[in-house]
Amino acid sequence: MIALRDRAAVAYAYRLDGRPTPAREAEARRMLDDFSFSTLPNEDSPWHAPVVQLKDIHKLIDRIYDACFVVIAWLVGARVSEILGLEAGCIERHVGPDGREVTYLHGRIYKMATGDGGQPHRWIAPEPVVRVVDVLERLSAPIRKKLGTSNLWMLTRDPALLRQPIGIPHEWSLRRPAEQQLPEQCSTFPFIKEDLGT
Repeated sequence: MIALRDRAAVAYAYRLDGRPTPAREAEARRMLDDFSFSTLPNEDSPWHAPVVQLKDIHKLIDRIYDACFVVIAWLVGARVSEILGLEAGCIERHVGPDGREVTYLHGRIYKMATGDGGQPHRWIAPEPVVRVVDVLERLSAPIRKKLGTSNLWMLTRDPALLRQPIGIPHEWSLRRPAEQQLPEQCSTFPFIKEDLGT
């Protein structure tokens, strides 16, 4: 998906470079048409049909964000605000006195914390959490670089983003905290509703 997102960003930029023409539109479309999803073991065809529109890429990326959120919430037990506050580089590895490596997810706890910044906290991070943080870091890298932020949760739920380069939010969406972009998912994940106080 990250490779497809990158290819779509190049196609989008190519389409907008200079004056859009039917030939440029066709070439941008070909850039996406050449992409095919991988075929899973013991399957005859790719796991997903070819992408027809740019908005389909956004939907797939949103599902990746959803899956990453669920894995972290399930295996770490952090609250919504704590998960959405995670930043790039939040995985820490330490060697214990017995010589074994322990992996932690480093973030902040906001509930009952004094002040706005929360209190630093570490949760033990099993390998699936380490993998999803790596995915989040790669997925959010272009936006984080452009915005100069380390926040991992660069959500793209705003329909106006479908008219923007892949992964580059427009100004209005930048003013919306991630927690305000998530309530529509509360019906899917009821535990989120409780943590957001809605």
